[in-house]
Amino acid sequence: MPRVHCPSYSGGNAGGYLVPIRNYVPTRGGRGWDRMTEPNDGSHPRAKNAPAYFVHENCRLFRRHPEIYFTGRVHELVEHRLTALGHNVSRAGFFIHHFGQLVEQEVRAQKAAAYLELLRLKVQEMPEDPLAWVQLGLQAYECSRDADEALRCFNRAIRLEPQASEAWVFKGMILLDEGECAEALKALESTAPTGPSRILQTQLRADALHNLGRLTEARAAYIRALKLTQDDPVILSKLGYTETKLGNPKQGVEKLKRAARADPESAEIRDRFMKACIFINCLPEAAEQAEELARIAPNPRAFLRAASIRVRLQQNEQANSVLARGLRMFPTSADLKRALSELA
Repeated sequence: MPRVHCPSYSGGNAGGYLVPIRNYVPTRGGRGWDRMTEPNDGSHPRAKNAPAYFVHENCRLFRRHPEIYFTGRVHELVEHRLTALGHNVSRAGFFIHHFGQLVEQEVRAQKAAAYLELLRLKVQEMPEDPLAWVQLGLQAYECSRDADEALRCFNRAIRLEPQASEAWVFKGMILLDEGECAEALKALESTAPTGPSRILQTQLRADALHNLGRLTEARAAYIRALKLTQDDPVILSKLGYTETKLGNPKQGVEKLKRAARADPESAEIRDRFMKACIFINCLPEAAEQAEELARIAPNPRAFLRAASIRVRLQQNEQANSVLARGLRMFPTSADLKRALSELA
């Protein structure tokens, strides 16, 4: 166990302490709830191979008293009871390491499905709690990609609490995923979160502006998001791609290169880098990025795309090699077999 520094208890009205919890995750990009990931500083040996973590806070140190107890069927909190009893909740001077996201995918999926059912029961028991509806909506989307149920939950939370910034942000996120960019932007601009949701909202708003073709505004929004995240490589790549499309390929490609160096195993960054190179007709670099993408996230389509760029460069031997690698990995792919035959 790591040594932690506990704040001295001074009595008075202190009821408990909010403790930051580091949730280690197996990928550099992404988020947990509304929190964006941060690079792992390697301070815990058990998490040395985890590339990142996200932080959330819960009250995990509190007075021992019969009237202080956790409430809620899942994602239980003790803070409600502390507030009801008139106690203050301070911030702890230590943090907790959590490794639940590093277990096998099958275990995580089983846990997510169990949480989904518990959250459905929770909203039945606490139908007037907007946070419970937000929790259910996000779990429904992350567990089963059920956008309809998620949006119903977020709209219910907003009716209960019109200023529920998390509900507005997650609603915008799902509308963006569904291709409803104008509606997503409207939802994202309906809130002005001041906490951790602000980072996610700023990035999603930039994505919506980019997808709507409002590239100058998107660039400004990505710059703000980048400052908030301390140079997150995914956001850096989005900024680079946007600048490339705005006619600044030198600046844009340099940012894309920095992003790829910072997170070389990110398929999202490689894909964006490849598209930028195609956009400016820099096909040799596009071919390299396409082959890296096929290595990181192999599938028949990725190998076909990489081979097609080599063909456009009249590098049929390299294209043949790419297709052969793909066919070794996906021996039943009719598309790869056909492309290799046509190339021959």
